[in-house]
Amino acid sequence: FDNGYTPGSVVMDEPVTYMDPVTMQIWEPKNYSGENYGPTLIRTALVKSRNIVTVQVAESIGIQTVIDRAESMGLTAEFEPFLSMSLGAAAVSPISLCTGYTAFARGGTWIEPRLVVTVTDAQGNVILHNDPAWHEAISPTNAFIVTRLLQEVVQSGTGYRARVLERGVAGKTGTTNDEQDAWFIGYTPYLLTGVYV
Repeated sequence: FDNGYTPGSVVMDEPVTYMDPVTMQIWEPKNYSGENYGPTLIRTALVKSRNIVTVQVAESIGIQTVIDRAESMGLTAEFEPFLSMSLGAAAVSPISLCTGYTAFARGGTWIEPRLVVTVTDAQGNVILHNDPAWHEAISPTNAFIVTRLLQEVVQSGTGYRARVLERGVAGKTGTTNDEQDAWFIGYTPYLLTGVYV
């Protein structure tokens, strides 16, 4: 957690209104439940997917800071400098989203996806091996903190259905308006999986 916020920071979950600088229309982000919860810990906002807190934090640190962090974690998309980007308004592919989450799972470094790791011939001789390419993204401390919070998402938040795995899973749910798209990215120390519907 950089830029002055910690999981224990409190942000007001209250109605907010923004003017879209391109369309000149009013945008009022809403929580999935449609309710507001007043003073909210960032920890609670992440676990319970409180959109308004997310937008207010993005406004406070600057949306370009959010975009820069996403790109430093390997996410690829056309990120526009609008606060709605903090809620996932950019079209990010599932493989790109999984790539970004590897930074949490790997203690701060993200790894480039490899469709083929090793190819062997009939005798077991390696004829192709793609070594992993990794990149620094966030501090190990931040990766640890986010992983602990994402474990809470599974234990008592929106990712609770992953408890059925009976493993120490960390993960996060996401959805578009009207649940047209939904996804879950989850990981253990040695396996990261993205599910998109």
